[in-house]
Amino acid sequence: MKIVPKKENENIGFNYSVSEEQLAWYSQLSIEEKFAWLQDANSFILSIQTEEEKQRTAQAKNFKW
Repeated sequence: MKIVPKKENENIGFNYSVSEEQLAWYSQLSIEEKFAWLQDANSFILSIQTEEEKQRTAQAKNFKW
């Protein structure tokens, strides 16, 4: 299986920044709170993804190097 990026994303990187305050906040969370935060983020992403994006995500998760 070959994962091919979307044409509109070709040759474009992805990056983001995290502030010191955000790192400090996250480091204070318990393991349970971190997992809850991740689950909330995953639920949100799933709720706004198109079917094509969901399929692409599934392919990427099952990709074998």
